[in-house]
Amino acid sequence: MTLLAIIQLKVPEVDKTFKKEIIVFKEEKEVELNLGYSLSQFIGNNWKEASGLMVGSGSMAWLIKWLMDQRKKGKLSSQPKGKNRHRPGFVRYLDSQKDSDNL
Repeated sequence: MTLLAIIQLKVPEVDKTFKKEIIVFKEEKEVELNLGYSLSQFIGNNWKEASGLMVGSGSMAWLIKWLMDQRKKGKLSSQPKGKNRHRPGFVRYLDSQKDSDNL
């Protein structure tokens, strides 16, 4: 770490500026870094900017496209399977509800 003082002296009669730099303090120290703590503090303090970066960079678009591709492949089906498949409405039934179903 270095603290540098800069002095500028302007003499109006001579129309010149004199500049002098003086090192006031100089010290070297060893610094250790905890990357996990630093990242958690950075994200905690700047989560709005980080979320804007993720949305703005297309990460959300990629996630939506991936979900749509998974649905097309049949891995994320919104249709219930088995005997509950042709039921009207928006209700999904769990496997444990099949036996106790009175509809």
